[in-house]
Amino acid sequence: MRRLVVHALILLGVATFLAGCGSPGEPEPTNRASARYFEGTPEEYTALSRACLAEAGFETLPGETADGYLVSTEVANSEEFQAASEACGAELGEIQIEGLSDSQLRERYDARVEQFACLVENDLIEGEPISFEVFVDRYNRSGQKDFWEPTQGASSPPRQGPTDVCPRTTSW
Repeated sequence: MRRLVVHALILLGVATFLAGCGSPGEPEPTNRASARYFEGTPEEYTALSRACLAEAGFETLPGETADGYLVSTEVANSEEFQAASEACGAELGEIQIEGLSDSQLRERYDARVEQFACLVENDLIEGEPISFEVFVDRYNRSGQKDFWEPTQGASSPPRQGPTDVCPRTTSW
């Protein structure tokens, strides 16, 4: 149970920090013009982040899904780990959330619809996904900071979370 809680906390932290991504030529957000963005998938970011933390002397263990990793609660709460984690995040680059193009928004939406279908198939949630138009409207009304998360409101199977059963690793 403790491992599951640590895994959930790490995934929550990574997901919160990594809510979008960009590519060259994309418009940069007006309030973050100097930001450097990570280009790649959540799985790639996790692998690079784990390697960076290992270089800083911290052991991580693979998570139950490819887009997360585990560290002990003691380590995760230490100031040294927090500093190393921030340094690794700065080295890898930020995940672009603001100023996304229609194609970037479509990619994120499609990944979430795929995850939603998995949740329905596994009886973890019912209903229909929101439309792309509603997805974009919510994103814009949030100040381009939040995305619809299909796992919200999903039930959790014993000893797992909805993202363990239905991970979203191809897109932020």
